[in-house]
Amino acid sequence: MSRYSFFTFLSVLLAGVCSEKNPYCDLHCYGAPMHTVCERSAENCGPDPGCGPDFREVPFTDEQRQQILDQHNELRNKVALGKQDGQPPASNMRELTWNKELEYIAQCWMNACKGDPMKHDKCRRTAEYKNVGQNLAATYSNADNFNIKPVLTQLTQVWYDEVKDFDPKLVPSYQWDYPTGHYSQFVWANTSEIGCAATVYSSQKSGRKMFVFLYGCNYGPAGNWDNRPVYEEGKPTLRSGSKFEGLI
Repeated sequence: MSRYSFFTFLSVLLAGVCSEKNPYCDLHCYGAPMHTVCERSAENCGPDPGCGPDFREVPFTDEQRQQILDQHNELRNKVALGKQDGQPPASNMRELTWNKELEYIAQCWMNACKGDPMKHDKCRRTAEYKNVGQNLAATYSNADNFNIKPVLTQLTQVWYDEVKDFDPKLVPSYQWDYPTGHYSQFVWANTSEIGCAATVYSSQKSGRKMFVFLYGCNYGPAGNWDNRPVYEEGKPTLRSGSKFEGLI
């Protein structure tokens, strides 16, 4: 069964299913009382009541999924090849692929409308990945007129651009660094799959109604582990003819 077929099957399976029958209720995370999909089963992972009347889910097309994936891999490849100023090259950076289950769980959390202030969910694991990382970003407008393609490019780039503040001494033995945590997850070598999602809803900011474009990516397996390498330093073995020749 392809991941695309699995995603459709999963959506049908969970629709109208009470929490005690929800398969995600059997997946547990350290320090979290409940899996996101289990916790949000009353809404079937749809909009939270607090999302308001302006809520709309932003379903990605295959083209948009590929856009996000390519941007991640292009930037990971840049680091692997040693073309990022101030950062060492990587010999074991994996090429990312898209995971529809990670996308589904990300969409479930985006639909909770927790973007102001930004809030991560506590349990987003899958049966395959016991630990799943997450990057979140949001942008605001006084109207729901978001141009999806450039917004996705901009917000994805924001995560990577933390590289300017990333200490290369953390590469061989990482220690959590809040200002650059999006970047380190972005280029964590052993992460191999991502799934991303977005939603739009309205919020009051400084007494004004603003529309929020909330975007998040889930990463499996998770990065940002203390005392582990972000990646192995060294020249990559180039894959001749590959679009991302520095990735494995």
